Amino acid sequence: MTPKHAQLLASDLDKETLIRYIDRFLIYYIRTADRLQRTAPWVESLGLDHVREVVCEDSLGLAEEFEAAMQRHVANYKCEWKGVLEDPDKLSRFVSFVNAPDAVDSTVTFTERAGRKVPVSIGIPRVRS
Repeated sequence: MTPKHAQLLASDLDKETLIRYIDRFLIYYIRTADRLQRTAPWVESLGLDHVREVVCEDSLGLAEEFEAAMQRHVANYKCEWKGVLEDPDKLSRFVSFVNAPDAVDSTVTFTERAGRKVPVSIGIPRVRS
């Protein structure tokens, strides 16, 4: 896979149009890309001009549908992790040792950074040759 740098889909857009185009782009990508296909290969397979026609010029007549789909997604979105943190039963599934849920893992330590509790990084092990 070859990384791609930004390709210009549109320019000089007001904020409202920009958000609309982003919404259309994302929904079109979600509906047409292969599973696990990254955006750059997806755009390359369809062609940037085609994507621009669909997203900016509504060549397929699906812009309203794409925008409505994004609105539904945003309106119905629920953060799964927030749900876990708010549900003691679900939260109890996240323990260091399944067979000893009350045991503390001494290899996991925390520090406070920017007012939040975060795990201390142990670094990346190096392999010597």
